Formats: sequence, C-alpha cells, structure tokens
Amino acid sequence: MDVKPVLDAVASCYEAVIDESLWPEAVDRIRDACFAHTAVINYFNHETGVHHDPYDLPDLAFTVFSSNLQKEVVADYAVNTAQSEGALYSEIQTLMRNAENGDLFLDTDLLPMGLRQVAPDDMRQLEPFATSIQSIDIFRRIGVVLNRGEPWRDILTVQFSKEHDEIPDGAGQQLAMMAPYIARALNSGRMLTALRRRYAMVLEVLDRLAIGTAIVTDAREIVLKNTAFDRLLSEGDALRAGGDGRLRAVDPDAEGAFAHQILRAADCSLKKSLHSGVTTSLSRGLEKDPLSLDISPVRFSAFDGPVSRGYAIIFAIAPEWQLATNGLSLAGSFGLSKAEAESLTHYLKGYTYDHIADMRGVSRETVKSQIRSVLSKTNARNRTELARLVVAAHVPLLDT
Repeated sequence: MDVKPVLDAVASCYEAVIDESLWPEAVDRIRDACFAHTAVINYFNHETGVHHDPYDLPDLAFTVFSSNLQKEVVADYAVNTAQSEGALYSEIQTLMRNAENGDLFLDTDLLPMGLRQVAPDDMRQLEPFATSIQSIDIFRRIGVVLNRGEPWRDILTVQFSKEHDEIPDGAGQQLAMMAPYIARALNSGRMLTALRRRYAMVLEVLDRLAIGTAIVTDAREIVLKNTAFDRLLSEGDALRAGGDGRLRAVDPDAEGAFAHQILRAADCSLKKSLHSGVTTSLSRGLEKDPLSLDISPVRFSAFDGPVSRGYAIIFAIAPEWQLATNGLSLAGSFGLSKAEAESLTHYLKGYTYDHIADMRGVSRETVKSQIRSVLSKTNARNRTELARLVVAAHVPLLDT
C-alpha cells in the first residue's frame, strides 16, 4: 500500500475547502492514489431527490470531476445514457439508504442480480458499460459512500479505462483509507460554500464602503474576506495573516485579547455561550488612529445540518477610509463633478493644495478652485465643516 498518494489527496481536499478552485486538482490526486483513469465527487440533495447540474451548483450541491473529464464530454455522455444512468442513480439511492459511511461498492453491485457474475467481455456489451467505454473511455467503477447521514448523501467514485478488465489490486483499499478524511473535508467545505454564498453580496457592498470584512473560524483561520480586508492585511500595521493562514493582531500585547474575542464569538455561533459580539480597536502605531473592529458570531439557525465549527465575522474600519468614502458619497448629494469629488477626497484626509495638485497632476490653482466650488455647493465654510457634514450624512448599514 502506498500511503503518500493518499496523504497528498487528503491534504489537497482540505486545501480545496478553503479555495474552491483547487477541487479539480484534489480530485486528480484522488484518481492517481487509486490508480484510476478518472474520479468524481458527487453531492446528492436528499431533500429534493435530485442530482443537481454539477456546473450550476444550486442549494450547495456540487459535482467535481478530475481534469480529464471535460464538461462538454460529460454533458454529451449524460444525454446519451439518460435512461441507463437514471436507473443507476435509483440503484445508488437504494444502496445508500442501506450503506454505512465508508462502505465500498462496485458498479456490478448495481446490476440486476442475474448479471452480476457476467464475464468482462460480456459486460462490455451491456449498458451503461458500452456507451461509457465509447464516450468517456470508462469501463469499470468503484465508489465509496460519504456522509450518508441526513441531510447529506455524498459519493466518491473512481473510474478505470477500457484497458482494465478488472479493478487494479489495492484501489479499493486506497479509496477506503482516504474516505473518512475526505468526508470530513466535504462537510467543512459545504459550510464554507454556504458562508460564501450567504455573504458574498454583503462583502461586496461593504467593500464599496471601505469596510474590511472577514469570516474566520474559532481557530482564526480566514475562510472569506473582501478586498478592503486584504488591503488592511497588506498595510500590516494592525492585522496580519500568518504563514498558517490564521489572523493575528500585530501588537503582541493585544494578541491574547483578540484571540479570545474571536473564540467567544465563534462559541456563540455554536450556541455554547451567550455573546452578542464586541466592539474594540487595535493600535496602528503613533501616526494613525486605531483600527475599529466589530467581532460578532455568524449564526446558522435552522441551517441545513449540524455545524461542527464556530465562525465569527469581523468588520474593520480604518477611520481615514470611512471619511474618504463618505466624502465621495457627498458628490452625488451635492452635484459635485468627478474632479471636485477627487480633490474633496484628498482634502478630507488633510492634504494641502500643493500635495493634492501633485497627486492629481493638476495645478495648485485648479485644486483651490475645485475646493472653493465644493465649499460653495455644500454651504460649508472650511474643512472642519465638510468633515462634520460627512459624519452627519453617514447612515450605519450594520444595525444590530
């Protein structure tokens, strides 16, 4: 038994949980570990009884193919074998109702009883064997049941080409060895997929308001973040992501409290404690105002299954970003031109006319004229009154 390919496949699955684009590579590693031609991970939606379009991904369903099974080829194959594959699907559903997690099954287990001992040459004439050989160069299959418990029913299958009359020795053992680990990775991945879908639009909106947003696990692993949060990490004066991908406070004196706040929020998401979240701040050195943070639980009330990990959502606001963003929002309210809005943004940050002129590549007199126009349109007398106007116009989006 070759353990290294199994370990590589399992590690790749956990990496794919964080970055969904890595799933094809992970499935390739599963295929290689089982000496197979191709591999497929299927999630079956038990509630609807429907196997979803693998490339549409509705309702958290997904199917991932190894790289040598192309979308168009699979689609054509599904059309050509709709009846026989549909019958196989019904047989698989029956098998899963009686199987335990980790149970292996052969494609011949899904054939009518009288055909299960058919010789390989005769099997090649049967459907779906005949069509699968012709369409996708697959003759034999072996599968393993994953996450049979409600509401999930998952299957991992590996397929062997027409060159293999019999399944290679050791393939089933390799598949059985990695099955429990891949099942656990799929469960984690399903939760993260839910997080991404539920919060993707929210993160985009908050990005436009320069509010850094991230979702982290109880162990502070970053599973989702927007561009504004990336910018905070790149500045590196308050928050950083370590080599292990975990979020940390730059200030060592604040690190312990920061970790505890995230853990408390994550515990609350699992209903282990009562904790509505905390508003805090992190120092960014003497030259900048502190970074404002709101750390809250991510709740999954009445969600699609048991939650094994706690999650917290972090909203981070750099004061200078918020002021600048709301300064830009004044442009629409007071009919400012694009040039006036750009000068106003820098003006609210405290830059001089000369500095603004250098940054924008215009003359000092142009900047001065634009700021004078802004003051006139907003009925403000100076920078302080503009700043007050910005604050007064701010409407919080995160109303608890």
